[in-house]
Amino acid sequence: MAPTFEAGRAELRQRFFEFILDRETSRLLGPGGEVRLRPQAFRLLEVLLESAPKILTQNELIDRVWGVVHLSPASVKQAISELRLALGDDPARPRLIETVHRRGYRFIAPLEPIPQSASTAEPSAEPARSDKVAAPTPRPGIFRRSLAAAILLFGLAGIGGFSLLGGSLPWQETLPAVAAPRPDAAPDADRRKVPGVAPGALLDQAFVLQSQGKTDEARRVYERAIPVFREIGDRNREAKALNNLACLLDQEADFVGVARLLVRSLRIKREIGDLQGTALTLVNLGNVLRERGDVLRARSHFEEAIEISRRLGDAHATALALRGLSRLDAREGRFDEGRAALTQALDLSRQAGDAQGMAQAALARGDLERKARRTQPARAAYRAALTLFERLNAHDAAAQARKALAELGA
Repeated sequence: MAPTFEAGRAELRQRFFEFILDRETSRLLGPGGEVRLRPQAFRLLEVLLESAPKILTQNELIDRVWGVVHLSPASVKQAISELRLALGDDPARPRLIETVHRRGYRFIAPLEPIPQSASTAEPSAEPARSDKVAAPTPRPGIFRRSLAAAILLFGLAGIGGFSLLGGSLPWQETLPAVAAPRPDAAPDADRRKVPGVAPGALLDQAFVLQSQGKTDEARRVYERAIPVFREIGDRNREAKALNNLACLLDQEADFVGVARLLVRSLRIKREIGDLQGTALTLVNLGNVLRERGDVLRARSHFEEAIEISRRLGDAHATALALRGLSRLDAREGRFDEGRAALTQALDLSRQAGDAQGMAQAALARGDLERKARRTQPARAAYRAALTLFERLNAHDAAAQARKALAELGA
């Protein structure tokens, strides 16, 4: 029997095209295995499926996904973009999530409930029907405390705007690969520069290899693609390829290479006027420099990132930079300044409805108080972080908070 819509149903497991949503285990399975989503993105997908094919307004989504009153509609658009990216859904030709102009969003794919007795095997690894792929699971490297995770979300203001990929702590995160634009969107002039190959296809190819863990092959493609983008003047793609290559070098513990690539990416973002990307790359570099002990340059990077993000009204990026600055303050023993930065970061995350940011701020506060030898405030902060991470089903981050509490003898 052909799959049909089942509006309002909350089946424990449902199939749509090559994906399976498993509510019981809070997992989304695709052709290549589990598709990692932030807890809010997973909840957004759940809500869309529960209501399919009904149109949900932004206010309805805010209420059912975030449960907060004061949340910018831009946060909904960003979460939809993140979900589309993970699912490989093209907003111009959607097969899963449709934007209904001035009304909201709806899930349009046919849904097939999977009986409880059915096997929980993952979908077969048949080719995906989309020309985009899900973002790879970040792999921790020796510099995982250095890089704030950044992933390109379609629909953000500016060119190549970045946003934090939630689910792990800023100081634990690496730079995940950034999905390339559609290769068929490359200008004809681009195609003529590389006979038989659209430059965008190089970035797609490298991204697929990186998502499959074929790091050596992905690195070779990135190294081939970067000079091509430079030659044709495609600064946006060049910056993305530099960031993705930085991810690979991070995995290989090549600190010098990571820093050099991020500096080049930052220079390009400045040149093309990408303020949002500039701010978040400054945070990444600030974290790298902090871990290396270059505190003066790290502080300069964080402070510039804060200034730019505040000017843009970007609460998320401002909070991210403030958290980085607080860790630098803690490193230097400037505990009062670090507390003030974290208080600001927490307030911004709370106003934006960013539970991940709130949890990360609480964890950073615990680390700061622990370094200041204030055991009770450290315990309170770690417990707050643990509660938030458990509520978000962020298991790795919760384990980090739990470990810190155990080390304090809590």
